[in-house]
Amino acid sequence: MNIDNKTAIRCKNRSYVQHQLIGKSVDYWFDTNRGDGDELHWLDVCCGRGVALEEVADYFSADAERRSRIHYYGYDLNADYLTEVNDLAGKTGIKAETHSGELADLRLVLNNHYPSLRFGAVTLVNVLHELPLHCVPYLLSDLLLFCDPSGFVFVFDIERIPFEEPEYGAIPWTHKEVGSVVSEFYGSLGYSGQVPIRPYGKNQNSISKQPAWHFELRPALLPVETWTRLTDDKQRDEVCNTVAVAIEKAFNQRLADIDKAIQRNARELRDVETGGTDSEIGLRELRKFVDMQLRDFWACYREVRSLRSGEAL
Repeated sequence: MNIDNKTAIRCKNRSYVQHQLIGKSVDYWFDTNRGDGDELHWLDVCCGRGVALEEVADYFSADAERRSRIHYYGYDLNADYLTEVNDLAGKTGIKAETHSGELADLRLVLNNHYPSLRFGAVTLVNVLHELPLHCVPYLLSDLLLFCDPSGFVFVFDIERIPFEEPEYGAIPWTHKEVGSVVSEFYGSLGYSGQVPIRPYGKNQNSISKQPAWHFELRPALLPVETWTRLTDDKQRDEVCNTVAVAIEKAFNQRLADIDKAIQRNARELRDVETGGTDSEIGLRELRKFVDMQLRDFWACYREVRSLRSGEAL
């Protein structure tokens, strides 16, 4: 699967909210978890062109000491992008290592190159909506498994695909959907609390202007036996199957909601078109809305079928 953050851009004097949040979490790690001189090993999964690296380097522009203690590991399918990442690292003064590979091979690559290393920060930005639903439980378990007990897993994504920039087949998650699934994931690992999912309105997400959300997984909250459940294949499959059921439930509900909305809006569109309208702009917006719902329904239906079979169609 090609997850390469290909649309990421760099905008001078503007900052992505997700990278501001990563910078704050990294700062918190330095404040609370480690003494002077210790390095933060940061794994950026599907890192693309290294926009997160550059923005976090800017976040620490006034603190060269902390910036020098960040050791960045970029993983992406696109080897050309990783060349850019290495160039960026050289300019920012941050130590960096990069590896190219499929997302499905992440666990194998990390075990081969870093068998004993656990990362203080693990980030996954604007990737979840591009993944087949059946892959999500296994990816969450891998991210958590490779996170240091004192570290954090940071996941950020948009709730809506811009109509003008369609990603056919992509499924953006709402913050409520991801909240129910992540809570099920943590619950299956023995944690009884809720994982806070923070939503962002479109005006807070300064670049994409799309609603978004983020959450953080903290291994320190989980019982010791969690790591056995994640490393034993049979127990890991049990956890992932439990999470898959929660995903199917969430997206079956979405399918039902979209179906009702499409029928309602299609009737409204038919009434407007047959009865005439004084607002051509309003008519175009209604047609666009129905088209977006049809795209969403098709993508959800396809992936729910895939989830049931356990294979990508």
